Amino acid sequence: MRKSLVTIMVLTLLSPLVAAPWVGGYAISIDGYHGATYEDHEYWNVDIITNIVPGNGYTPAVRLGFRFPPLGYNSRSFLTLGAETTVAVWREHPLRDFFRRSSAYAPKVGASIAFALGEMSWAATEIEIAPLRLQFGDKSVSVLALRALYDVLSEQWGWGVRIFEIQHFLW
Repeated sequence: MRKSLVTIMVLTLLSPLVAAPWVGGYAISIDGYHGATYEDHEYWNVDIITNIVPGNGYTPAVRLGFRFPPLGYNSRSFLTLGAETTVAVWREHPLRDFFRRSSAYAPKVGASIAFALGEMSWAATEIEIAPLRLQFGDKSVSVLALRALYDVLSEQWGWGVRIFEIQHFLW
């Protein structure tokens, strides 16, 4: 009797956590660029993401992260700060039967600024369009996102491709 009562109390107290919307997590991605800011090889990204209005499929989010070259390259690393939002959520998309979990087609747009870590100077402004993105509850996967890049120091435009990105919300 006592164990049953304790179990019921614990489940009652934890039940709001299951229903709570996702607020924050991390993202990892690999980018390739052609422009004056970045050298011509891939860059790895690690970001912390926070949803501003959790619970809504169209929630805007802010992100703070680091962009660095793979080991063996002596290129600059960057601190990045950005914002993004989902522009559509399509739950009945044609690929839904190929996945074990329920999914939604959810393209996004975003903008970010990059600061060169060595000089702590504003290096670039970027605009991203991610048309190939799927959400799976607490995760989202994006491939081949297009990026427009404006180098602040040389005043030149460039471009980039985010080869893939995985976002995972933890809390």
